[in-house]
Amino acid sequence: MEQVNKNSNIVAFRLDPHKKKLLQEQANKNNMKLSEYCKNVLLDNLEQTMLLDSQNKLRELIIETVKDANEKQFYKILTMINKNNIGIETIILQNDMTYKYFDIPQTRSELNTHLVSHPITEVAREQVLKNIRELRNQKDSDNE
Repeated sequence: MEQVNKNSNIVAFRLDPHKKKLLQEQANKNNMKLSEYCKNVLLDNLEQTMLLDSQNKLRELIIETVKDANEKQFYKILTMINKNNIGIETIILQNDMTYKYFDIPQTRSELNTHLVSHPITEVAREQVLKNIRELRNQKDSDNE
């Protein structure tokens, strides 16, 4: 039980004899009066409690701040991924629709004949090889 006398600023409390003896021994070890020792212990405890409370508030503030920042970045990343997925799915569907429109076989089993090189493919391959040779020759002449 705690009693506060507002007129004299005295705080009184009751203890069993064993606890009072323990407090008296601690006060004697620290060369203090019992009342002075109890006052210091209570004030130290109060300071520690206030410090822990402020640390907990700071911790909660940091957690909320980091959570908010991470959520914003997370949603930005999700938005970018969704945009990419929409683009990829659109291209796939577009290719599928185009192949079906031109009646291009979609599976290996739908192929009735072997694919043979088309003259356009041969001309394109020759042009690519020609361009590579020209670039190589140009690079060799620049190095000389």
